[in-house]
Amino acid sequence: MSDSPNSALSPLDEALKRLAERDPQFQEELKQRMVPFWKAARLKLAGTNKSWLYDPELRKTAMSIGEWLLEKGMNPNVETGADGSTMLHEIVKVGDNAIVAEAAEWLLHHGADPDLSRHDGQTPYSLALSSGNRSVADVMQKNGAKSP
Repeated sequence: MSDSPNSALSPLDEALKRLAERDPQFQEELKQRMVPFWKAARLKLAGTNKSWLYDPELRKTAMSIGEWLLEKGMNPNVETGADGSTMLHEIVKVGDNAIVAEAAEWLLHHGADPDLSRHDGQTPYSLALSSGNRSVADVMQKNGAKSP
């Protein structure tokens, strides 16, 4: 979360702030989960351009953190980027393969919306189609995505 009192918080930071306001232990629990994850990711992925998604242990840990955040009340469609992107928009950028399709399916099963537009009007589904990301587009279509 942003430390500067004068800076506008991102939608993701706002959502985390609301969770922290409801649960005094939230920030400490989040830190206890995220710090080891990022340390492991830095060590395992140093010198590579790979996403943490490609490491089975990191992927399992991230999914566990995601489950915990959802249990705490995090919206799976919270904006994660200044352009209005959500995690599902971001997943499309990672690649076209079974691992990325699995991550997209996990998000969809937890309420991510494949038809939610970011600021430029692009949906995760339209991005998957336009980028030729067939495996992810197929998962989205099977989970109710509408044609752009």
